[in-house]
Amino acid sequence: MPCSPAQASPHRACPALYGVASMRLGLLGVLVASNASGLSASPRTVSPVVYGQKLFTQYISMTWSAINFKVVKKTDEAAFIALNEAAVKAGMKVTRPNFGLAIGGRPLEAAQDKMTGEVILSEEIQSLFSAQGYLINRFGFTLSDHASLELLRDADSPFDSIKLDLSGLNTYGVNVEYLRPQLVELHKVLREIFTPQDISLLKAKAGGDVEIQKHYEIREAEISRLESMVARATSEVTSEALRVRNSLEEEFRKRNETLLREVEEMRTSLAADNNQKRAELAEREAALQERLKEVDNKESRHARRRLRQDLKEELARRSEKFELTKGTRSLRTPINVFLLVLVFVFGLGFAAYSYIGIEELAALRAGQSIVTPSVIASSIKQLIFGAAFTGTAVFFIRWNTRWFQAHADEEFRQKRFHLDLDRASWVVEMAMEWKEGGTTEIPMELLNQLTANLFEEPVAKEELYHPAEQLASAILGASAETSVELPGGTKVRLDRKSMKELSKRQKGQ
Repeated sequence: MPCSPAQASPHRACPALYGVASMRLGLLGVLVASNASGLSASPRTVSPVVYGQKLFTQYISMTWSAINFKVVKKTDEAAFIALNEAAVKAGMKVTRPNFGLAIGGRPLEAAQDKMTGEVILSEEIQSLFSAQGYLINRFGFTLSDHASLELLRDADSPFDSIKLDLSGLNTYGVNVEYLRPQLVELHKVLREIFTPQDISLLKAKAGGDVEIQKHYEIREAEISRLESMVARATSEVTSEALRVRNSLEEEFRKRNETLLREVEEMRTSLAADNNQKRAELAEREAALQERLKEVDNKESRHARRRLRQDLKEELARRSEKFELTKGTRSLRTPINVFLLVLVFVFGLGFAAYSYIGIEELAALRAGQSIVTPSVIASSIKQLIFGAAFTGTAVFFIRWNTRWFQAHADEEFRQKRFHLDLDRASWVVEMAMEWKEGGTTEIPMELLNQLTANLFEEPVAKEELYHPAEQLASAILGASAETSVELPGGTKVRLDRKSMKELSKRQKGQ
């Protein structure tokens, strides 16, 4: 039952109602006078949220009923977003969202995605939200199939009422006790998102004066209205900025398309002019080529002379620096290195054993030693290294000489070709002038004499020897005979006559 306004200490005489009013829970129809000992803590010394949660917990432990509390007004869109967000944060399933209109008519219902449960707003509801006003006087949600959450608007009050109806849970008894933490969390989140208003606090501030209380209520309403106006102005400014941006982007797009179209038209025009100029140039070039063909057909000697001049210029350019390519020159490098190493090794061996032989010869002359097998072996090694050094050096010199000779012959052949080209051109010019100036052709005898040895070169090259022949000849040239061991253990002894006969057969093959 309600407390009398004349009571000086409402928190002592009627603690349940004072706690509900001070915490703005709006717990209606709950009398907890019998539990006053459990709520003896004054709401002035306990946190309002803790005190409200304690009341709420004790209340739902007895029975499931309804909770009401006042909140500052929000616009339609802001109120819907806040209610839906609170239910989602509390972990409760939201179903059958519906909206009652202030202008009357049937309530509007929002659809839901069957897979995710996400609320899908119709175009009509979105248009109401876009007005940023208070056209919806009731918001309804079903929570976890048994409870309901409503926001009710009062046109004569600066505040809205939130009603959490839990009476539908009474028919399920202990089977729905698992919803208790979610309901507590929902109440907590609702108070965090909305701005609850405690009417008793306004009465306390007014000191019981009705006029001052109305003043506070009007002030709170004006603050709420200002907040709504700021939110609406912000939304309108944002929408206008977005519209201006879209308009500028559209204008930019159209201007860009216009410029692109003009550039494309200009490009097409320039391409057409370019093609026309190219066609005219091609026609002029074709006419010029035709004229040149006619000139060449009538006076072929001009083309021949030009060709001769081009050949002479090319030959002159090549004769300025006549040399082999880098790849060809690099092929001789391994052979040169190998032969130089052989010459060095054989020369070093020959020098060493010559020094040993001189020392041993000096010892023999002084009578300090006699001829021993070591002395004979040193002499033989000296002869072998000397012959090898001489043969390798001779072969290396002859090989390089032949290479240089081939290079010089090729250079001379090129110069001779240059002269033959001039001779041939002179003979052709003379023959044509002879034919143009007389009735008979040039005599064949004179023509044979003038073209004698033209573009021909005598083949008189030195006969090349096989490198193995040259090396064997250099090593064995001074020997009377030699012994060669064949595969299989057979030894063949060759004298000078046999080696000459073998050399002739080799040349014949």
